[in-house]
Amino acid sequence: ELSRLQKLEQLSIVGEEHSGQWIVGLDTLPPSWTALTALHTLELRGHQLLDAIPAWVADMKGLRKLDISYNANMNVQNITTLTQLETLVMQRLDFAQSPVGDEPVSLLAK
Repeated sequence: ELSRLQKLEQLSIVGEEHSGQWIVGLDTLPPSWTALTALHTLELRGHQLLDAIPAWVADMKGLRKLDISYNANMNVQNITTLTQLETLVMQRLDFAQSPVGDEPVSLLAK
């Protein structure tokens, strides 16, 4: 279980980056990851089943970089709660189908 790696600083879990008929990747993040207090970089790319960032990620005060690229079904509505982030990478998200509508544009303007 990853939560036992309390000195872990970087975690990269990358799924397939394709748009075929197959859906691959994580569908959720376990709350036990809050024990990863040394984690400063989290890369979650290409997880087509991952539809949201759990609210508890905002409690990870050491997290400085988050990459959620290629998560086609990701709802980024709660991304503004991650005030500790210094770097946020959101490449190839499908904002047209996202329930947040124009919200990503206003996120970038702040």
